[in-house]
Amino acid sequence: MRVQKCPIYFVLCCLLSCAGESVEEWRTFDLLSPVKTIIEQRHQAERLSDTEWEIGAFAPYSAETHLFFDEAGNYVRTEIFRDGRLSERTETIRAGGKISGWVIYGEDGTINSEAELTKNTRKETILNNYELAESGDKVLVSTIFSRLRKGRAYFSEQTLFSSSEEEDKRYVTALEYGPNGLLKGVKSTGPNNYDVEISFEYLAFDEAGNWTQRLDFNKEQTSNAEIVVRSYEYY
Repeated sequence: MRVQKCPIYFVLCCLLSCAGESVEEWRTFDLLSPVKTIIEQRHQAERLSDTEWEIGAFAPYSAETHLFFDEAGNYVRTEIFRDGRLSERTETIRAGGKISGWVIYGEDGTINSEAELTKNTRKETILNNYELAESGDKVLVSTIFSRLRKGRAYFSEQTLFSSSEEEDKRYVTALEYGPNGLLKGVKSTGPNNYDVEISFEYLAFDEAGNWTQRLDFNKEQTSNAEIVVRSYEYY
């Protein structure tokens, strides 16, 4: 789990948030107004001064992420593009109007993995992630336990199950929000001295109040700072 490098982890936290409580799902995606689509890109951040940054080149590992919502503001799917080509698609599964899991498809349209919410309450969720074996059987590869407050995930514990004799790996993540409800920081710890703390600073907003530029940075490694750029389509 690479909190500092993987934008889909942020999407996952949002999904766990909107799964747990009947709040407007669009709010859990760091939005202040509902949208039809989000297009998100990650760029290297170029420092101009101690307090000023500008958008640099695309982050070397990055992809372009598209998120889709229905007219009621419910999350529908995610599409990830690399080099202009659709490489991954996540489709939501619902039961009784609430998210119960999702299916992730690869570039060729076949199912790569599935996720199932085995617990889904106002305060806690448990998510099981499965990969498909060559036999077609589902293999449990990880479990994420999350605690929620006011519809937002503030704590998660992810266990990665080993398929060999190695020990399973456990990662703990704490999420902090600002007074406006936007994500303020993420701190994650795990084995092999894994210890990452990322802060988020919002640089620009559109007329609807949704942010269009966000600085992601590790206070101890600002040379790796990135600017996330969002554009929106509204109903």
